[in-house]
Amino acid sequence: MFEQQQLELILNRLKDYGQTIRRWRWLIIAGALAIGGLLGLFAHTSAVYFKAVTIFHPEISGQQNAGLRANPLSFILGGSGKEGSEASLMMGILKSRNITEAVAGDSIDFHGEKILVADAVFKAFPKSISPVAVYRRIFFPSPVLLPLEKKVTVIGQYFRDHMEIETTEEGFIEFDFSFVNEELVKILSERCMVKLDEYYRNQKTEKAKQNYLFFEYRADSVKKELDKANRSVARYYDETKFGVKASNEVFLRDQEAKIKLLTELYIELEISKEQAKAQYQKETPVIQILDVPNPPYEKEERSAPLFAIIGFLAAAVLLVIFFTRKLWMEDIGEVIQSQLIKKPQDQVSEEGNSTEE
Repeated sequence: MFEQQQLELILNRLKDYGQTIRRWRWLIIAGALAIGGLLGLFAHTSAVYFKAVTIFHPEISGQQNAGLRANPLSFILGGSGKEGSEASLMMGILKSRNITEAVAGDSIDFHGEKILVADAVFKAFPKSISPVAVYRRIFFPSPVLLPLEKKVTVIGQYFRDHMEIETTEEGFIEFDFSFVNEELVKILSERCMVKLDEYYRNQKTEKAKQNYLFFEYRADSVKKELDKANRSVARYYDETKFGVKASNEVFLRDQEAKIKLLTELYIELEISKEQAKAQYQKETPVIQILDVPNPPYEKEERSAPLFAIIGFLAAAVLLVIFFTRKLWMEDIGEVIQSQLIKKPQDQVSEEGNSTEE
């Protein structure tokens, strides 16, 4: 009998919920349609991203190249005694502030106009109706009016947020870059690779380059001294062609000894310079591009129908909860009250049982 009464109470309560929902059904439907439509419009006007894929790997020479030939997996897993690997090094360089901000601060020819990359990115980005975009347009100045350093920093961070770098199963490096403009995504991807090549080459060849420049400078200095000594001897012969004084023979022998010494030193420096140049060329890495970022590109876009359906269902649920708030708040209050009443009764029954014992 008690269970039947409880069931009737539940059914009556459900009828109350049903009546409340029916009373506000048109408002619930209208609100859900409005929110679903707005989300669908937001998805429809959102930017479509084009993903450009570049696959590359570095051609490494010298002792490191010999080690890689002996153990090809060391390129991916890292050689013995080394921290990390060439792949992780290049991936870190490509996604660093040095590369991304260098690209953002570079200039390109875009639609017949010489323009800063950061400005081209700002201009190419479509106008969105998202609340964040509207808020920024109202309360913040145009990005084009920002200081150069700020623009480069903002766009550099944007580049890092929209690039993915990973190693493929074959051991190559895959660089994915996404942007909203199909023309610019190719230019930006290529610029990133150019900056990576420059930075990586300078990093790997710095010591060999300094050695070459040192020997080149020393060889040029010795050559100047040698030319000066040869001119001194030539003047000596011109001045003494009608007779040689014994006092001048000492000067002649000193100059000839100096010329001999400088000639030998110059030859050694030239040999060292050529060896340093060969070592510099040997240690210069080359980044080989296997797949260039050419169209067609993979599109990444929001589905307007999916956003509309999700928005409609979520809004309908929230509106139902809102309009039935009085009923479910009463139900929650009754549950809490019943628990508060039940607790003292349980304590009394426990005390009675202990007294009888």
